[in-house]
Amino acid sequence: MTGFVVQGALAQLLNIPENAGYLVQNVALNSPAQQAGLRPSSVPVQMLGREFALGGDIILSIDSVPISDPDFSETTAARLQTMAVGEGLTIEILRSGQRLELTYYKLR
Repeated sequence: MTGFVVQGALAQLLNIPENAGYLVQNVALNSPAQQAGLRPSSVPVQMLGREFALGGDIILSIDSVPISDPDFSETTAARLQTMAVGEGLTIEILRSGQRLELTYYKLR
């Protein structure tokens, strides 16, 4: 999965209800992101001097750790590495203006 953290003015323009979110740009086939049901962006735009795509999911938190947490990357990476097969984690997203929860279960 690829994307980028959205915060500040761009987060306000996108109506992100948190301090920051992770705007999903691409989702690899057969990846944990695809297994969780994350949707990539598909509408190209140019906004605030940047080119990117909109229309995909915006991740707000994973297992209740918000994207804006300074330790988010390390905490999430450690969680993924220590998950047992069959164990799940919750991904809170913003999709088409609606808050949703997706669950990723480690398959192998």
